[in-house]
Amino acid sequence: MTEAPGFQLFEHEPFFYEVIFANFKRSTLDAWLADVDMRYPAMKEAPRILTLYDLRAMMSFTPYAVHAFWGVIKREYKATDSRIAFLVRQNLINVRLRYAVARYRGRNGAGQVFFDRDEAFAWLRAGLSEPLPVPTQLRG
Repeated sequence: MTEAPGFQLFEHEPFFYEVIFANFKRSTLDAWLADVDMRYPAMKEAPRILTLYDLRAMMSFTPYAVHAFWGVIKREYKATDSRIAFLVRQNLINVRLRYAVARYRGRNGAGQVFFDRDEAFAWLRAGLSEPLPVPTQLRG
């Protein structure tokens, strides 16, 4: 577990992360981004990445938070079938976010918004049980 001012990071299994934010101050997001930068060389080569972002402390996304999250999500990763779950409060803004993220299909993964941690965790765990695709060069 990594604990920094404003967030906690748990690695449940290799490349299966849970990040719990206590606040969304610029200093918190900068500390989180520094942590991601430190982990990025290994994450870039991972076969699959599963991440649960607990954003329930946030009332709404600030422009800086949006920029920070998109910057991390859009990085170059070799991972396939990765999953990102966003755990948010159930309010009108986040219901709209849920629909926007449901339409998102990243290059090599999927994202979903959840209002319940157990549902988010179950969806991520299901990603562990699905086999990784065979790389094209190994197919016969």
